[in-house]
Amino acid sequence: MKKSTTYRQTFRRHRLLLSVPIVIAVLIAGVLTVMSPKSYESTASLWVDNPATTDSSLGNLNPAMTPPSTQEQNVATELLATQDFDLKVGHSSALGPYLASHKGGGIPILSSGGGSLNSQIIAALQPPAVTTAVPGPQVLQISFSGPTPAVAQNTLQTIITELQKDSATYSQQHSQGAIQYYAGQVDTATQALLALRNQADAYRSQHPAAPATDPNLTAFQAAETSAGSQIAQAQAGLSAAKAALKGGSSGSEVGVIDNATFPTGPTSGKKKQLEGILGGLVAGLLISFLGTIALTRRESDPWEDELAEAAGPGGPAHPGAMPASAQGYRDQPYAFGAPGAGAGHTNGNDAAEVTSRGGRLHSHGAPNPPATSRRMAGTRHDAPSGLDASIISDYRT
Repeated sequence: MKKSTTYRQTFRRHRLLLSVPIVIAVLIAGVLTVMSPKSYESTASLWVDNPATTDSSLGNLNPAMTPPSTQEQNVATELLATQDFDLKVGHSSALGPYLASHKGGGIPILSSGGGSLNSQIIAALQPPAVTTAVPGPQVLQISFSGPTPAVAQNTLQTIITELQKDSATYSQQHSQGAIQYYAGQVDTATQALLALRNQADAYRSQHPAAPATDPNLTAFQAAETSAGSQIAQAQAGLSAAKAALKGGSSGSEVGVIDNATFPTGPTSGKKKQLEGILGGLVAGLLISFLGTIALTRRESDPWEDELAEAAGPGGPAHPGAMPASAQGYRDQPYAFGAPGAGAGHTNGNDAAEVTSRGGRLHSHGAPNPPATSRRMAGTRHDAPSGLDASIISDYRT
């Protein structure tokens, strides 16, 4: 069974109504885009290399080795994900005072403007406000988008300063831990060597005539040699850790190539406005499409299709028209009663004809149209009662 009302017909009937959501959505998107706070992006470049205690990464083409710039990028990403680092940056830069004096900070990500100052600082230092890129094995770029050019530049410079400080601090902590570890290794190996020597001396005193090829003495000598090697390795690690701690860092060497730039213009321009308007257009089209579907389902009437099918090829030219076969039926009342009861009543032959014409009693041989014809034509008939009502109900069912 086909749809009695198509989507195209519905849109033509309600063209103005269905066009309103599109216009409103585009206008709202345009206004929000134009009135949205501007953001300014500052960028800085860092030079990152291996610590001085190891070989430089320059010229190292080993793909198995992670470039130092990538390592420092991971460090920066991890630190920016911590509240302690974000709050140090926020309260040490111009970002904190700006957020304190401007509710919401004028930053798109803080459009609600709610929450405490610390929560606003943490939110302002998350992606996409802060981004990192690795142009090469030794170069790391960091960018920050702020509400004003001065705030963006100052905040980015503070991020770099805190990154260098924390990298050095955690590297020193690592060096101190390494010193303690290797110092413990040296003590353990030294005690083991002294214990072996005491055992060897005791064996010689008990066996003064034992030759140099004695298996026990040979075992003592091998153990002493191994313990000596362990002491030498531990001493080397301890010396390297002390040198790294004295040098100030055992991690990557981070230096500034390009200081934080001063933004000359906002990053949000015509492209952003166009994207916002297109987004509003898509939303309006979606609302209009859903409205068209809803109106089509409400206006579509399957009885009209059934009527057209019952009328056949020469049926009604438009929905709601009554077929020719029903014209005689339209103006004649129907009733049920005893045979010969007068006009408008049935007789015995009429009762027999009920079965042959689909179970619908009619008056004096009038054409027997479908129930939908009478309903769609809008005519009124006296309601049947009693047994006749049940017969009509069964036919309609």
